[in-house]
Amino acid sequence: EMRKVKIVEERDRQLLWKRLDKNGDGVVDLPEIGELVADLCKSGSWPRWLSNETALAKAYKATVDESIDGDDKVEREEFHALLLNIFWFGKLAEIFHDIA
Repeated sequence: EMRKVKIVEERDRQLLWKRLDKNGDGVVDLPEIGELVADLCKSGSWPRWLSNETALAKAYKATVDESIDGDDKVEREEFHALLLNIFWFGKLAEIFHDIA
């Protein structure tokens, strides 16, 4: 499933980063990430279950909490970890939703 949402290959992640970091400052925050995720889900590039706002906020928090610099932004070097967190927090939220 990760290959379908194109977060496994470095080239795909680079394209996502360029789309996300519109101003080119090398950092992104939760609203920017939320907008990208919403666009990807709306276009059908990503499944709807990845647009879970609670899961997205938890994925973002987990990523910045693990950040070496301790700030509340995601840098390019942390982007892969963020994408993995978005995927797994979203997947788990979907699984729990299905069994609840």
